[in-house]
Parts: sequence; C-alpha cells; structure tokens
Amino acid sequence: DEDQCGDMHQGTTIARLHKIMAMKLGGIQIGVLDPKQLTIDMMVDELWPALKARTDKGKKIKPLTAANYYNCLQGMIDFCTTKDIVGKNVARLAKSKLKKRVIFPNREDKQRENLVEELTRVAPDTIQKILDSIPNHREKLIMLTACQTGLRAGELCMVKIYNPQDHNLGGIDFDNNCIWVEQAKKRAYRKSKEYVGAPKSVKGRRRIPIQPSLSEMLKYYWYDLGAKMQSEGWLFPSTHGTRSDGDNWRNRILYE
Repeated sequence: DEDQCGDMHQGTTIARLHKIMAMKLGGIQIGVLDPKQLTIDMMVDELWPALKARTDKGKKIKPLTAANYYNCLQGMIDFCTTKDIVGKNVARLAKSKLKKRVIFPNREDKQRENLVEELTRVAPDTIQKILDSIPNHREKLIMLTACQTGLRAGELCMVKIYNPQDHNLGGIDFDNNCIWVEQAKKRAYRKSKEYVGAPKSVKGRRRIPIQPSLSEMLKYYWYDLGAKMQSEGWLFPSTHGTRSDGDNWRNRILYE
C-alpha cells in the first residue's frame, strides 16, 4: 500500500522477498517451488530457524528483523490466496504453531524496549548541555520540542499550525497545548520523491500533550516569523516557508 507506507517500504519488502526466494527448503530454492508445495511444517521446522540464523554484514540479524522477513513472505502468500493461486496461507497458519514452540517477536514490546533503552542512554544533564550549547533560538526550540514530545525529526518537520476546520492536517494546537499527529513524511530512494501522506497505522495518528510553557514559547516564536516563512503554515519552516528537512536539523544542531 504505497499511500500508507511509501515506495521506500515497498522497495524494502521487495528486497527481502528476493532474499527469501534465494533460501532453500528441503534443498530446493523457495523461488522455484510452486506455492502449493509450501507446508506449515516447512514454515515451522525449516524457514523460521533459517531466518533466525541469517546474518547481515557478518552479524546475526535480530529476531524482530527475522519476523519482518517472515511477514514479507506471509504477505506474498496472502496475495496468492486472493488470486486463487493457493487455497490457504501456510505462513499465517504456521504462526499459531510457532507461538506454542517459540516466542514470536512482538513489535510493540520491542518498541517499548527500544524507547526505554533510548531514554536511559541520554541523561537529562546531557540533554541540558546540548540545549545550552545551541545558540540559535529556533533550533533550540526544535530540540526542546523533540525532547518533550518524543517526535522524530521526520515527524517534527511535518507539524503545521493546527486548524480545527482541517483536522486531517494535524498540527500544533496552541489553545489546547497539544500536537495532533495526522501526517507523516514518506521516505523514498530519492529525497526529491519524498511526499506527505497519512501515518501507516491507526496508532500513528495521535494527540501529544505539551507543557503550557513550551506551547507559549512556540506561539510567540511563530507570531514573530515573517509572512514568507508563515506562508505554508509549517511550525518550523525553511527560510522560504517550505517544509524543512529533518536530516538537516540533525546535522546542524547536533554535529556542527
């Protein structure tokens, strides 16, 4: 679904499928097997262990990455069932059997683990030192907003000034001290091909409360921008008023 995930996601899925097709089950490459020859036992006893044992650049891949590979194949077989090429999705059916024998990685649990790890990696005094070292008021606000909301650079550069008449665009709501996340930047192999679309999941659409003090600082910052920079309604626009590039923020604020 390009509207949800973008062509970067689509390209990654295709690349993973190519790698899966080169793997062997029963001594035969998956790519030359008739989909009807795939069985639940093949998924459980051969494919899943082989995926967990895969390496990338000399390092064993993480269980969640192995699960992503498995889900790519599951998605392909789902497509085959819609075209009546196969009668059932053995990869999907095998999951119930796998869960009885192994702990199949859960994306939400892993995301929580990653968040805890990231929060413990950067101490509050380190964040304060970074803030104190940023001379530019606008860039300091970008960093402060990112720290308080947890928004990634790619999400923060998408924030507009909220208009209740057009809720689907989301944005910062100064009256209610929150940010409505309703849009996402879709990655592509070329930066010029990146575009704006809906978040790829329902949970991606969310309301993030912000401290009243931060909301007030951002409001006064916005009102002080010139008409040119306010023209498209972005909270942190480029000098031309267009959407900023989050990668440039990272390089300019943290590394320059």
